[in-house]
Amino acid sequence: MQRSAHDARHSCDAIYDRWIVENEGGPDLEFEGEPLVDETHGDIGRVRIFRSRRGRYIARQERSALRGTPHVNRSGVFDDLDALARWLGHSAGAKSVLERIGKPQRIVIE
Repeated sequence: MQRSAHDARHSCDAIYDRWIVENEGGPDLEFEGEPLVDETHGDIGRVRIFRSRRGRYIARQERSALRGTPHVNRSGVFDDLDALARWLGHSAGAKSVLERIGKPQRIVIE
């Protein structure tokens, strides 16, 4: 993942950087946006999430192969946090990442 030569664009009092996220499964993803989270967890590896200037979510996950688990190297673009949450799953690391971006994964029972 890298910032492009066109750093820092201004729009509605917000500053957006231009990012290029590697996408092993297709074309790389280039967008103007802001980073939301960059965390590493044993169960999901390193996850980086951005929000584009237009409100879409871009995610990148990298995890080395562990005993019994496959290597993961994937990127995705999502229209909303629900789609991003489905993509990440329900492991402890995924829940931590989603909590950080305002999408806690719990059901409140009354």
